[in-house]
Amino acid sequence: MFTADKGRQLEDALMMGDPVTELTIALEVNYFGLNNAEYLHPSW
Repeated sequence: MFTADKGRQLEDALMMGDPVTELTIALEVNYFGLNNAEYLHPSW
């Protein structure tokens, strides 16, 4: 869940003059097997 506090932290990090090298990112990849040779992955 993306809270206002996390949004504020991200905004502050992006506006800083020095680069921030420690930002936590969550990523999820889903794919569906169509057959033995092909897979479908949703692209949003």
